[in-house]
Amino acid sequence: SGPGKITYTLEPVDGDDGVLDFFMVGLKTGEVFVAKSLTSDPQKRPKYVFDIVATDNGLPKKQDRSRITITVLRNSNAPQFVNATYTALVDDREIPGFVVVRVEATDDDVKLQPNSPNSQIVYSIDPNNADANQYFAI
Repeated sequence: SGPGKITYTLEPVDGDDGVLDFFMVGLKTGEVFVAKSLTSDPQKRPKYVFDIVATDNGLPKKQDRSRITITVLRNSNAPQFVNATYTALVDDREIPGFVVVRVEATDDDVKLQPNSPNSQIVYSIDPNNADANQYFAI
């Protein structure tokens, strides 16, 4: 690398706490990438903090650093139905499309991640319940 070239490296903030196992930087681009799946982190950290260092190729070499904080959107909570049981009566003459019962579930992930897939709820009928799937739909 000649004059004017900058290389980038990552450095831990508080000693080597394993944070850098999960990220890498393009030496020439400064782009920070996920290096290892964050789901494999046994600590399940909500955020990762480390420094990025930019170093030139001058004599003497000069550098600057910046702090990077990456917040992880984890699927921490399972959805919970508002009611534990739902019961409905339906006349056997009702036409297809008649609403038999309305269920509702919430997911506490929505508090921190309102637009994340982790807070989106998808309803389905148990695919192993042939009778339910034959007569009902969501």
